Amino acid sequence: PAFAPPPPGLARLIGRDAAAVTALLGPPSLDRREGPARQLQFIRPLCILDVFLYPGTGGALAVRTAAARRPDGGRIDAGACLQLLAPG
Repeated sequence: PAFAPPPPGLARLIGRDAAAVTALLGPPSLDRREGPARQLQFIRPLCILDVFLYPGTGGALAVRTAAARRPDGGRIDAGACLQLLAPG
């Protein structure tokens, strides 16, 4: 199936495998599998980033989306959180 374009600021993550994500962000605070999907959560002082990987056409897991929040539960855009965690 075709996927929508990546949300603003997430182009560096979308389509990457877990190894590339951890190379960019460091080790995840949580690594959870649920069915065929995988969630990597990065808890940092500035924001919490959840990265979701799903199987592609070849079966390999790749990032399809991400979500973020502030440690106090406040809202923050996932692209802005990624920029805080891995400037560039």
